[in-house]
Formats: sequence, structure tokens, C-alpha cells
Amino acid sequence: MEIYPPHMSPKNKPSKERLCVSTPVAASQKPASPVMANQQEGAEREYMDDMENRSRRCNLRLTGLPEGLEGNSPTKFVGTLLLNTLGPVNFPSGIELQRAHRALAARPKPGQPPRVITMQFLRYQDKERALAPARQLGTLSHENNIIRLYPDYSFDLQQKRRRFDDTKKILREKKVDYRLVYPARLIRRGICFKWTVWRLHHVCARLRNLVGMCSRGQRYGFMQIRPPVFAPVCGDRRILDLFR
Repeated sequence: MEIYPPHMSPKNKPSKERLCVSTPVAASQKPASPVMANQQEGAEREYMDDMENRSRRCNLRLTGLPEGLEGNSPTKFVGTLLLNTLGPVNFPSGIELQRAHRALAARPKPGQPPRVITMQFLRYQDKERALAPARQLGTLSHENNIIRLYPDYSFDLQQKRRRFDDTKKILREKKVDYRLVYPARLIRRGICFKWTVWRLHHVCARLRNLVGMCSRGQRYGFMQIRPPVFAPVCGDRRILDLFR
């Protein structure tokens, strides 16, 4: 005679038969379609890239500094360099760097450009205080060497932002104000370009409607407008002709 606890009856008794019955149900599930699998893989890749860029939010990249100039203490050298170049007025509490080092690559040969220096700030506010005056000045110099400061982005995000290079060049020639904001959006007078693949004639039609709205007296300033079909192939002159 079998005795069961008060909360268990013979009907609720676990058995091998019940476990065996549930096995074919899991095996009968159909695999995801290739389209859904590709969408899921793309979403996971974007999520991982976003997490990587978030982990670099306190980083900056320094280019143009000759090899070996930092000596044996690159962290201390870069902190002093930023104070002397950007001015101590921008850093009322000083600069605290957690680390600074050259790119993990082979030392360049004579005549080749020097490796990039990546630095990590202890505080995000100090990183913004360094990046803001560097953008205003454009180019910095140290011992007759032109150096520049850039945000530290992942490789995939750098490729997305580089696709706007031709468009930015044309906008600068036309003396048109624009902003390239994170992650990869080009904003010009309230119109936001987001890099995705879309048909060009749909985009041009949408742009004409927006330009017509602006011509009727509606002003958007620098508001971000992101309609679902607003994702042009940037760099095409047919799109930029709409802003002339």
C-alpha cells in the first residue's frame, strides 16, 4: 500500500508515462523560418553592438600623436596633454583617467601613421568637457603635431557613421548646419536621416512633403522627425537638391 502526502493524490503522482507523453510535443515544434531567424540574429547583433558602445561611453580616441612620445606612462602623459591643450579652465576639478594606451596593433614602420591612443575617463562629465572644446577648436596641436579627439565607437557603428561622409561634405560646401547624433542620425532643420535601406523614390516623395510643410511657415528648429519611411541612401545629390 502506497501512502501519499496530504497535498498529493494518486492522480498527481509523478510518473514516467507523463514525462514520456510531453516529449513528442517539444520535438514536434517546427523550426523558425529563415526570415525570422535572420531578424532575430540582426536584433541580437544590434543589441550587442549597443551594449559595446555603452561600455565605451567614457572613452575618447586621440589621433596624430607620434609613437613613443608618451613614454612609459601614457595615462599621466595624456592627462597632462589634455590640460595643456584644452586649458585647465574646462576642468575645474582636474582630469582623472583610469587608463590610456595605444591601439593593440603592431608598431608602425617609419613613414606610417601612428597608432591611435584610447583613453578612459573616470567620470563621464570630464569626457564631455574634453570633447566639447575639441569640437569647437577643430584641430589641436602638440609640438607641431596636429592631433584630434574623437568618440570611441565600435567598428560597426563607425561604418554606419562613415556612410554620411559624402553628405556632410556637400552640406559643408552649401554652408548648411547639421548634426550627426548618436548612433547614426543626420539632423538638418528638423529632418532626421537614419541609415537603413529603403527605396529612393519613396524617400524623395516624403522629403518633398516635408519641405512643402516647412515652406508653408511651419518651423521645426532641430526637432527630430523620424517617420517610418524616412531612411534615405545618404550622399545622393537628388536628395540634397531638395534642400537648396
